[in-house]
Amino acid sequence: MKKTDRHLQALVEAFASELSAYVQSATLEAVRQATQELESNRPASRMGRPAKAAKIGKKASSGAPARRGRKPDPQTERAAEVLIDYIRSNPGQRLEEIGQGLRTPTAKLKRGLVRLVNFKLVRTEGKRRGTRYFPRKG
Repeated sequence: MKKTDRHLQALVEAFASELSAYVQSATLEAVRQATQELESNRPASRMGRPAKAAKIGKKASSGAPARRGRKPDPQTERAAEVLIDYIRSNPGQRLEEIGQGLRTPTAKLKRGLVRLVNFKLVRTEGKRRGTRYFPRKG
């Protein structure tokens, strides 16, 4: 190798080394900033004694089974009412038909329908895409 080639190669290696060090320090700084933002947006920890978890299988004082989870928001409850009213006025429709009737994507309706079936407010006939939804009597 000629002297100029070795000199050029040494310059390229030095530049690559400096560039690598710069990229590494810039990446570390970006991670530090992101971590600080997450820490500043994190809610304060709860102080005091933790709440007791509901025991599965035990009955509550009212005689109803103990339930876990969050209380649904009013918007979710209103959507469930709209869905039940639609099923009552159009029994036997499939999810796609209900979505078209309510002008709502079926992906948004599916979760609500599953909850209504689990709470026994709506009954089903059929399987998979052929599932038809009917209101429960009573």
